[in-house]
Amino acid sequence: MAHILGTVLTLGLLLFSVFQPILYHNAATTQESIKISLYEVQKEAAINGQFSEELYGKFKDILVENHGYNPACIQIEGTDQPVSRGGDITVSVTIPRPMMNIWEAFDFASCDRPESYVPYTVTQVIKSEYIP
Repeated sequence: MAHILGTVLTLGLLLFSVFQPILYHNAATTQESIKISLYEVQKEAAINGQFSEELYGKFKDILVENHGYNPACIQIEGTDQPVSRGGDITVSVTIPRPMMNIWEAFDFASCDRPESYVPYTVTQVIKSEYIP
């Protein structure tokens, strides 16, 4: 009995130690690629002087295609009024945080229940290049 109990308890530790580095690396890579994708959309917004629904849609498409996010889970807020050259254009994106450890695989999160997942928010500011 003690041998079985020891094996079961060790199995959890083994699973954690095998998958934790891989999951952490995946989450860190995903978070960085989201920031880079957001920067690409921000460059277009800087030229236009504001964010538009077209740019929001383009960014959502990038996240859906590259990372498999549900479009309903992506919340984007940005500067929607034209800003002249030198002004700040801000955008904030909230998405479910990528899985960081093996125990989150057993947590069935859903966009319909915002309390079921941990949000990951990226806020970035860029200077406008728009000349009215």
